[in-house]
Amino acid sequence: MREPLVTHRARVLATDHGYTRQKSLDLARQQLRDEQRRRALTTYIKTLIHAENPDPLRADITITTLDIDAVAVALIARADIEGWADLIGAATLPPPDIAGRRDDAAQAREVVSPGRGPRPPADVLRRVPQDPAGYERWRRLWAELSTDLAVTNAEFAERHGMSIRQVQWIRAVGRSGFLESPIPLIDRIAELGARPPANGLSASPPADPEPTDRSVAR
Repeated sequence: MREPLVTHRARVLATDHGYTRQKSLDLARQQLRDEQRRRALTTYIKTLIHAENPDPLRADITITTLDIDAVAVALIARADIEGWADLIGAATLPPPDIAGRRDDAAQAREVVSPGRGPRPPADVLRRVPQDPAGYERWRRLWAELSTDLAVTNAEFAERHGMSIRQVQWIRAVGRSGFLESPIPLIDRIAELGARPPANGLSASPPADPEPTDRSVAR
């Protein structure tokens, strides 16, 4: 497949730095991908600034004053890849397999025990309401459920007009501590994308090694 932009960039890299043909092609593709991502991100940043500012003139001033390219680079460097992978993965899981589960009658006899439980599986976490009102209702239900240790899942479900399965989800998420914050779970996970790298290392790419091969990609 012909890649004129890649070929041209590779020739420049090979000429300027003495890279091998393959190295210059790999670097050219990477640079072009990075540039495309930054261009797209700068467009979204400008759109966001306009959306957040009802005065078009002030929005334009902000965009002109800021180094939008630098903002885009900083956002890319601070992105939490693992956090977004967890969020997207939890949202795209197939329906849970109910084979082998305990029957509802046995589950209905369970009561809430105190203490922090293990992290629920992803298919349960994705049931947590994303809207603030629905999430706050789960928090209120969990607060009631966790203080009434004698109530069974069936009794609690009947009291609030919900299914036993929903009570189980609230209990699993609540016991794990995910309902302690007033901020919806989906928003907290999204905020991971704005955190700096956990290892504290600079996001700048390492310097290329000294060229050892003067062959040029022709």
